[in-house]
Amino acid sequence: MDEIQTLLEHIENETGIRLKIEDSKLSEEETAAKIKEVMHYFHKNDDRTSFLKQAMKGMSRDEIHQGFAKFHMNENERVTVFLIAFRDHVEPVAQSVITGLYDPSSYDLVQMNDKELALLMKQEAKSGDDEFMALSIVDTLMAEAMVSVQVAYDQEVAYRDIGEAYRNAATALKIGQTFYRSEVVYGYHKLGLGKLLYQLPKEACVQYFEDNLVTVDFANMDEESLHIIECFFDNDLNIAETARKLYLHRNTLVYRLDKFEKTTGLDLRNFEDAIVIRVGLMLREMIS
Repeated sequence: MDEIQTLLEHIENETGIRLKIEDSKLSEEETAAKIKEVMHYFHKNDDRTSFLKQAMKGMSRDEIHQGFAKFHMNENERVTVFLIAFRDHVEPVAQSVITGLYDPSSYDLVQMNDKELALLMKQEAKSGDDEFMALSIVDTLMAEAMVSVQVAYDQEVAYRDIGEAYRNAATALKIGQTFYRSEVVYGYHKLGLGKLLYQLPKEACVQYFEDNLVTVDFANMDEESLHIIECFFDNDLNIAETARKLYLHRNTLVYRLDKFEKTTGLDLRNFEDAIVIRVGLMLREMIS
């Protein structure tokens, strides 16, 4: 039993999990051998996980090719990288939920840092499009683990290109957290105006304010007015629908829009002026 106990203590030291052998029909020698098999499997997969993490963080083409050969992985296989971001830190219960959702052979789950997991999902295992799958991850983790997350993703790539896909997903997450805070899923190729503005240098953003928004004082604008403007944009400049969403009388909303126009010289009901304000609000989020 001394060898078995030593092996169990080793597992506990490495994983934090305490195991206990009860009612085993195997001999002590056979039990020790089985435990060693489990440990070998753990180390083998841990090495694979480390390789995938480094491949996403940045490796040369030769290193990536050698790594896939070492772990007998098909580097041409198609996968999608889903970057799952937690509010404070990666929750172990959330990892358990994710691993229970899919066949073990259909994905790799890699912890990239204290707050992020990368789910590498193989093409044939996906149900629905990428946005649907990202939303299902968010909903499932909230329903089963009571954990709130955001998910960013890039388009499907060959396994060997997961580095670029991870970087795109990480960029999508930053853009989403900057411009689309009310949303929880961000596709790198679906970020529209936010993706364009994110690439602008700060000097260009400041110049935009000086050229177009000298009459608008976003910093001292009350929260209610900002909320009305955002809701007006979210409802495609539709007065009736915006008033309904805000529980305002239509005339009250018209009065608030008229007041904004008199103060700033910009009419939110005019498409060109609305674009100026919309871009200004988004740049304000990025600069701040």
